[in-house]
Amino acid sequence: MISFVQKVDNLSFFDAVVYIAKTVGIDLAYEEGSGFNQKEDADLHLVQDMLFYARNYFQEVLKSTQVAKAYFLNRGLSDSIIDQFHLGFAPSSLDLFYELKSKFKQEELILRTGLFNVSDHGKVYPRFKDRVMFPISDQRGRTVGFGGRILSENKDVAKYINTEETEIFQKRRLFYGLNIAKSAIAKSR
Repeated sequence: MISFVQKVDNLSFFDAVVYIAKTVGIDLAYEEGSGFNQKEDADLHLVQDMLFYARNYFQEVLKSTQVAKAYFLNRGLSDSIIDQFHLGFAPSSLDLFYELKSKFKQEELILRTGLFNVSDHGKVYPRFKDRVMFPISDQRGRTVGFGGRILSENKDVAKYINTEETEIFQKRRLFYGLNIAKSAIAKSR
């Protein structure tokens, strides 16, 4: 089973074991001195849960934001493509931050998602605001970060931004859409 998952998902032995254990609901115990931190692993899984929650939040916001929906449709994207790639919209409010805080109760981990920045004065603000959102997934389909494009023509802000590098989001290790295309790639060799 481990070998099969390694080959199908192109995972290391360790990652395949963790994936299988999580899929079937087996808790893994790490030996002391093994180099793995069980709390850190649990924290990273919680951050991934928050990113998944954010992906769904952005999708829901898109449904009620006509200008953002029109942007995608004007680019020739069908509703099915918008749904398949989980495209969304990030408003300028802190509503997502407060929802995450209410649901997950851990502000420190919320800040590790890369969705928010903190000013020099300690004020939290959304990294992505008034942007159409492109969730970025790893090869197993887990949301690990986002790309966002501003809708306005404001020349004072970057047109495109991504999640900053985090423990989960390492741009150099990701290929956008691979989780969706990998079976077709394998079939066509």
